[in-house]
Amino acid sequence: AACGFRETTSSVALEFTRASVPRFLGFPDLRVRVRHIVAGRTGEELEMIRLFQQATFGGSPGHLDRTPEQMHQLAARLGPGLDPELVMIAEDRAGATIGVLICLSDAWQRRPPGAQPDRARLLSIGVAAAWQGRGVAVAMGRALMAVLLRKGYQTLEASWVLRDNARPQLLARALGAQETRRFELLAWHPHGTG
Repeated sequence: AACGFRETTSSVALEFTRASVPRFLGFPDLRVRVRHIVAGRTGEELEMIRLFQQATFGGSPGHLDRTPEQMHQLAARLGPGLDPELVMIAEDRAGATIGVLICLSDAWQRRPPGAQPDRARLLSIGVAAAWQGRGVAVAMGRALMAVLLRKGYQTLEASWVLRDNARPQLLARALGAQETRRFELLAWHPHGTG
């Protein structure tokens, strides 16, 4: 602050561990189906996710609209961290996408040679506005938890959750997550202007 920097964005990291596996409260809306990416349809699935995120997060701080080509490049760069079983897609009875959860294996985690990562990172979770507060996020979280436990993951971290985005923080804390880190993005305003 003394040098002219001001906070522009503040976020937190929330971590789930096996020590406190969440007990999911309530039941999801029975009209919701949760599935993984369909093998052999990766291109179509990536495009559906891209369009859903654009509609759900477009204009939000931190969201970057991507072209289909950029989405495929991102998936290729994620490489071994992108496990189709860790991507949850919620659909209504008609098959329309109403929620998307993207989780990655922490392929960059330090570990002995040949050992599989035991940390996962929640990259993104979104629910269509008309379906918020109806158990869609809980249904996707329940499906993700089952996969993470089966595959031997020890922790799941949700990073860069905006501090003023209360809904996901309340849900995560109700399900046993602990805040582990804070992030502040700063901008320089010389001579106190701006």
